[in-house]
Amino acid sequence: MNDEHITGDAGVPEVLTEAEVADRYQVAPSTVKHWRYKGLGPRWFHAGRHVRYSLAALREWEKHESERPVP
Repeated sequence: MNDEHITGDAGVPEVLTEAEVADRYQVAPSTVKHWRYKGLGPRWFHAGRHVRYSLAALREWEKHESERPVP
C-alpha cells in the first residue's frame, strides 16, 4: 500500500508530500525545504528516499505556531 493515498475522515491525505505542504501553506516548496533545513517547520520523516509530513504533525505545528507570541 502506498501511504500517499491513505486519507482521513474528510478525504484529506494523512501523509503529505513537500509540494502538498507548500500548497497547504501557500508558500514555495523551497520555503518548506528551508524550514526543514533550519528545523523551523513541522516534523517530517523519510519514506524511503522521500520526505513526507503527517497530517497530525502539520496540525500540531499549526497549533504551536498559532499560540506563539508575535514579536
